[in-house]
Amino acid sequence: MRGFGSALWLAGMVAASTLRTTETVGQASLFIPPLNGAPQQCGSSVTDSDLAVMISPDVFDGGAECGKNVTVSFQGRSVVLQVAGECVCITSSIEMTMAAFTTLNAPFERPVTVNWEFD
Repeated sequence: MRGFGSALWLAGMVAASTLRTTETVGQASLFIPPLNGAPQQCGSSVTDSDLAVMISPDVFDGGAECGKNVTVSFQGRSVVLQVAGECVCITSSIEMTMAAFTTLNAPFERPVTVNWEFD
């Protein structure tokens, strides 16, 4: 019986280690869309006025998160953004469009610390 309890404990630990945390704290930088309107990794073009986000490679997971919604919060304000691609950024960081920065009333000249999570 002792072996069975150990197996359940181990299974619980493995399951817990694979769950994604609900909220991430990371740096948000400004995403500047390409001038030629080329689509991002998720297949659509992004403009400054879109509520879109590019997420770090560690979370993007080769495109598995394409099209999902992410809620980003900054100093009491929040906005829902759609994942449009992968950013060239550090772990747990994101790049947002100008529309997202404007909605959050956040300075876009430098990275800001935000909370974000998948909906």
